[in-house]
Amino acid sequence: MKKTILFCFGLCLAMLLPCISSQAQVVDSPRSYAYIVRYDKSHTLTRQGSDFNVVDLDMEWPVVIDSTQVSTLQQQIASTILMSDAVDYDTAMHDFLARYGTPVSSKLDSLPDDRHFCYVTASATIKSYSPGKYIVYQLDRKIAPQSLSSQQAADGHLVCVYDLHTQKILQLADLMKTYQLQSSGGSPLITLLTSVLNDDEYNSLQSVEVLAVWPEDSLVGMRVRYGFNNGGYTSELKLRYDYAKSVLTKHYRNLLKPAVVHQPVYASLPQSSGKDTLCYDPEELPTEIDKDLGKRYMAAQTISSYQGAGTVLVSYVVDRDGRPADLAVVNSVSPSADRWAVSVVRGMPALKPAMKGGKPVSTRLIRGFRFQ
Repeated sequence: MKKTILFCFGLCLAMLLPCISSQAQVVDSPRSYAYIVRYDKSHTLTRQGSDFNVVDLDMEWPVVIDSTQVSTLQQQIASTILMSDAVDYDTAMHDFLARYGTPVSSKLDSLPDDRHFCYVTASATIKSYSPGKYIVYQLDRKIAPQSLSSQQAADGHLVCVYDLHTQKILQLADLMKTYQLQSSGGSPLITLLTSVLNDDEYNSLQSVEVLAVWPEDSLVGMRVRYGFNNGGYTSELKLRYDYAKSVLTKHYRNLLKPAVVHQPVYASLPQSSGKDTLCYDPEELPTEIDKDLGKRYMAAQTISSYQGAGTVLVSYVVDRDGRPADLAVVNSVSPSADRWAVSVVRGMPALKPAMKGGKPVSTRLIRGFRFQ
């Protein structure tokens, strides 16, 4: 049975040869921003009694989005991913890591038994974003204990749609008329959702369940669960709006409307990093230890495709060891462009730290990446 696929599996981006320029880094003095997303990536080994836990985190934590407070979104991320009631990121992170014991910072006396290990991965990443309208997060947490670990296995995935107009999280029922989908067996949408299946899957199909819906520019994202006689799987689809609009609600359509005027909210970045108070008036700025190495590193950074145009501003601390830390995007172009710019800063070769009074100090810098 031949089926025509009328949608795209992923957002089809033109394979561009991007024109990206990096601007000089300058001191980021304390100020208020209308947009702040903190980017934190860590790999930690912890010990709890006889248990060893490997914890990998990839967090894109919203502080303020388009002059809009996001405490409800912060609570959702903290409770779903970090299992914490706190809305302060550093507190929530501390609570999360404390669940898995104490970080291992010294050499072990002997090799631990692999059966006592547990592997924890948790991430909160921006899936889609339209300034002043909405921001969509992908939340994932997986706990994989080995046979003798005391941890409980878990595997959770959630798409979180935050309405910047109303400052509320929208659930599936807010965005989609699920009853209409279930009663529209011959609709074009049902045809689309089943057109990805091969003949064997189609003939053994028992159920089609939409788990999540979200906007992604002019497309509609859907996470769909297919049930068959002998199991099933979940797939993510991107559909043209015209094909899905019959089952989308007024709430969904409102997400696409222009931003509304509201009382603006601003936020600032922490003025400390770890145990260090940041210095904003160093006598010497951080400098490259090896200028040739720095040039080669920047020349090697490429991105095959991205969305949007403009300047991503990355604010970051250069600590007393010359390493970048506490990264945040304070001006966004798109999730893909922002994430790339952060990865470039995170991977930069170590710098000679800022100096004041003949001593190294931690300072905060800001650097721009122009996407054209």
